[in-house]
Amino acid sequence: MLELSKYNDVMENAFAETAPHKICQYIFDLSNAFNSFYHETKILSEENQGQKESFLKLLSLTKNILETSINLLGFSAPDRM
Repeated sequence: MLELSKYNDVMENAFAETAPHKICQYIFDLSNAFNSFYHETKILSEENQGQKESFLKLLSLTKNILETSINLLGFSAPDRM
């Protein structure tokens, strides 16, 4: 969640400084944070329904931000790895 909260600042800074590499670094950092979260958290087997729904919303938000960031840079990512 902390990495997700940096999105607006990163985008404003990258635009102001004409520095697309900052978006690349953000994508990398967010991907690493998401990877750690995904490996440490049992999302679908979570018994607390509220917590499970929160995790799924977090996944969706992360996906949307990564897609938007990649689209801003003008390239596409594979659908599956």
